[in-house]
Order: sequence, then C-alpha cells, then structure tokens
Amino acid sequence: MIVLGQAAKAYLVRGPTDFRKGFDSLIGIAQLLTGNELMEGHLFVFCNRRRTRLRIVFLDKSGAWVATKRLHGGTFRWLSEAADGRPAVLDREEFAMIVGGLDPADYHQRKWLRMSDDR
Repeated sequence: MIVLGQAAKAYLVRGPTDFRKGFDSLIGIAQLLTGNELMEGHLFVFCNRRRTRLRIVFLDKSGAWVATKRLHGGTFRWLSEAADGRPAVLDREEFAMIVGGLDPADYHQRKWLRMSDDR
C-alpha cells in the first residue's frame, strides 16, 4: 500500500494516458503539467484509456519509481480532462480511495472537527 505523507501531494493526471510510455515519458508529462516543478515525495497518478490500470510515478532523492495496479474487474473512477490541462490535486483520503478502486464521488465526508497540524 502506498501511503501519502503529510507534505506530499498526489496529482491525478486527468484523462487517459498511453501506457506504452516508459519512465522518461511519464516524468515528462508530469513536468509539463506542473511547470517543471517536480519535487521529491510527490506522486503522479495516471490511468489507461479503459480505466482498468493505474500507474503511479513517485520521485525520491535517487530517482523515480513507477508502480502499476490492475483491477481484476470493474474500472477506476477517473476525471475527464480539464480545459486548462492541469492535474487534480488529491488529499490523502481521495488518493487512498481511488487507488483502492472506490469512487470518491459516491462518498461524502461527515462533519467533524479536523485539527490543524500547526496547533
């Protein structure tokens, strides 16, 4: 299971991605979408056209990781491409739901007091 850290962001790349692309091409897409501001610890989540597979690119100090997940049945919930071409920024809960194959649109967050980290 991939866990998103406190300061890390997960960028969901909207629309389908050609999964014949390798490390360099996926990192290039991430660079284009973030304006060349790739920072270690952030994740970039890609989905194939049929929405049955995910690819997650993770950058650390020594290089890049690519993780792939394939669903045995069903499809991932995915956002269509935005007019401005920017990726969606996911919080930890949304990231966990999407990677787990759940649809965040079907769930609503219950009201509760969320303490800030800078108490």
